Amino acid sequence: MMKIKRFCNIFIVTILCFASAFLISCQKLDYVSNDGENNTTISNELHNIPITTSDTSENDWDYYEKYLLERGLSDYSIRDDEVKKLLFINDIDKSLFSIDRSYFNGSMVESNVFLQYIAIWQEELAYSANKLKSVLNEKDRDVFEKSQEAWQVEIDNLKELEKSILSAGSNYGVLKGRAESAEGARRFYFKYRERTLEIKYLHFEIERTLNRDYKEHDYSTYESLKFKYRN
Repeated sequence: MMKIKRFCNIFIVTILCFASAFLISCQKLDYVSNDGENNTTISNELHNIPITTSDTSENDWDYYEKYLLERGLSDYSIRDDEVKKLLFINDIDKSLFSIDRSYFNGSMVESNVFLQYIAIWQEELAYSANKLKSVLNEKDRDVFEKSQEAWQVEIDNLKELEKSILSAGSNYGVLKGRAESAEGARRFYFKYRERTLEIKYLHFEIERTLNRDYKEHDYSTYESLKFKYRN
């Protein structure tokens, strides 16, 4: 009787351990859902994640600034240093890179940090898209809207594919867990960032061309290079 009771206790404890591990690993790679141009939502478990900033040393920031400037944009080459700094050294990136480094450890906390900043870039993307549409003619505005819709569909499909392959309950037996969730959130952070900056750059080229005295103009006053998010 004692052996049966002991076996039952061990069995129950084992089941509870596996259940806990499963629930932890079941964190979805559900990076961010966008319910519309002006309505960004984040899944419930992301609320109230602490964002603790710390003083970034001068050497650290020099490294990040150099990295962001060299990263640039995949499809456009920007040679003007002032324009590059206004686009690539923005307050969103500055805020992210000022977060305490201890949060960036491949955990769900890191994933949630990036998710919050993806939400900021989504709002910035909608803001920048509206700015660009305001200067486009009707034909180009229609083309741009279709392009933007197609891009969002591509991003959403990629999220679903990664969830199917990499998350718990994978259709292919792959289980990357929390580290992959953090890496995935980081990837989508840069995808939203790049798309937004591409749109700002296209708007900038129109604005600069329309501004006949642009060679002597202060680029910081350009609508195309202004950000909705400011520290």
